[in-house]
Amino acid sequence: MSLDLNPQKIWERYKQALEGLRGNVKQYDCFPKPILTTGMGYPGIWLEHNHDSLFYLRHDPEVSKASHEIFFHFQAEDGLFPAYICKPHGEVTYRIGYGHVQTVYPIAASSWEIAKSTKDEAFLEKAYEACVKYDEWFMKYRNTRGTGLVEMFCEWDTGHDNSARVTDGGIPSCCPDGDSRICPSVDVLPIISTDLTATVYGGRIALAAMAEALNKDNEAALWKEKAEEMKAKLIELCFDEEDEFFYDVDSKGNLRKYKTEHIFRLFINRVLDQDMFDRIYKRYIKSPDHFWTPYPFPSVSISDPSYNSQLKYNSWGGMSQSHTALETLFWMEHYGVSEDMEKVMQIWVKQFTNSHKDFAQEMDPLTGEFSDCAPYFTPSLIAYIEFVDRLYGSEKNKI
Repeated sequence: MSLDLNPQKIWERYKQALEGLRGNVKQYDCFPKPILTTGMGYPGIWLEHNHDSLFYLRHDPEVSKASHEIFFHFQAEDGLFPAYICKPHGEVTYRIGYGHVQTVYPIAASSWEIAKSTKDEAFLEKAYEACVKYDEWFMKYRNTRGTGLVEMFCEWDTGHDNSARVTDGGIPSCCPDGDSRICPSVDVLPIISTDLTATVYGGRIALAAMAEALNKDNEAALWKEKAEEMKAKLIELCFDEEDEFFYDVDSKGNLRKYKTEHIFRLFINRVLDQDMFDRIYKRYIKSPDHFWTPYPFPSVSISDPSYNSQLKYNSWGGMSQSHTALETLFWMEHYGVSEDMEKVMQIWVKQFTNSHKDFAQEMDPLTGEFSDCAPYFTPSLIAYIEFVDRLYGSEKNKI
């Protein structure tokens, strides 16, 4: 197919992306196997990027597995996975972060896909045990209001840095004393989080599949039941029928009416039935007044009062993120909007191909200009490779 681009330039950029992606595989002193890191802008491996290593599976299954096993290795005794393992430039020791959760696509789901592909039963058993403990951690420490849903304690919990949704009301960046179990003393907290709940829901669906594969049928049935209970409660407490949108709920029971990228995480984890998805998609996602901008998808609806077009560095307050673009592969086909997915892929391929910025993290949703944030960003590299492969298919080798 034609993208109105120089085919040779696409192929050169494709090879550059492959080389950059391989260059982001690092060996850390604190762990015995090479892992896929996030890129030069974020020196380390981050839990919210577990889907990066899932996409890396076709390039190197061992690196893909190791990039999950490092989180199992550093799992806290209470069940919490670290948000990151990193070694900032110039520092001697590694930082292992337990001060926020920062999870998007369930590590149980990516582990399950890797286990199926590699047929590695030992990995499956290890992943299942670790992810069961992780679910238990959320219900013990992030369900303080007893709703059965997951609570947000700080800005970085959801990875939506610099978004008013996770900062308004004096919400701090991370939890006190670097401990995700401690809720800061802020009036609006704890907040029932729609996207963290969606991630735990998706994890339970994956845990059910893992349990079935391990012949734990009773446990599989229990995970399915827990997932359905969580889904029903999420719709009951967080869905605004008039707005046809999901919102967080503050400590006083008030809906925090921000229309942000968090809605996509319900899609990623396939929380919604088709009818509810269609309503939200038509009203907001496909609307040029909200998320269907010239360069989709903005991290905040451009009609939301909190949309910030000025902040252009790691801004989930407005910028279109390659993280979000890559994750469309988890939901757009599933919900029957493949034609729109093709348009999104075309836009990102064209912008990456023509930009003088080397696979940066984010671009302006209205102008298509990339920021200076995080060159050779792993989700950007993977998005380019995956999108070109899908758009060109077998023709790619003829470029």
